[in-house]
Formats: sequence, structure tokens, C-alpha cells
Amino acid sequence: MIESLAEGHTIAEKSGLGNDNLHQFIEVMFPGPYTAYSGRMMSGDYHKRKQPLFAVDLARKDARHAMGIAEVNGMRLEDVEVADEHLGDVQSYMGQRGDITGIYGAVRERSG
Repeated sequence: MIESLAEGHTIAEKSGLGNDNLHQFIEVMFPGPYTAYSGRMMSGDYHKRKQPLFAVDLARKDARHAMGIAEVNGMRLEDVEVADEHLGDVQSYMGQRGDITGIYGAVRERSG
């Protein structure tokens, strides 16, 4: 979910669609946590906090656990693999202060 939002906001920004338009769509189609995370990404909350709301360390632990379950069952979670790479970027840049929504910053950084 967070990875998809980050990529969506990045392409909305780069293509000229605009983050506000994407956010309005998310509010209508995916109210609740999607809207909350979208708003946090747009506000830059992920790099302003002294303490994360959802620490990148915990997010990566959960991602590794999910990927392990998939591997045992003969499959891959490629979307989780991509998200984990971006979480690694967040972890390298922010350390323990890294928040899961920092994926947006990582995607933006990688997209130029």
C-alpha cells in the first residue's frame, strides 16, 4: 500500500497530474488509512518527525517475515521486495528516525 502510494504520488508530480488531484482520488476511492498515509507523504511529515509513527526497522522486519513465508511456499512477493529496497534507502538516510512513509522520499530520489 505505502509503496503504491509513493509511486503514485511521484508519477503524479512528474507527469503534471499533481499530488492534490491524486490525493482527492484517494480520498474518494480509498478513505481511511490510504488517505492518511497520502496526506502524510504530501505534507513531508516523514522527514520532519523526531520519532517515526511506524519505524522503518519494524517495517523491514515485517517485510522480511512476509518474504520468508512466500519463499517457503514457493513464491516471491516482488512488490514487497521493491518496497524493502526503498525502506533500505530510508533506513540508510534516516536511521532509527526513519518512518515507513519515507518510501515516498526514496522513490522521488530514485526517479530523479
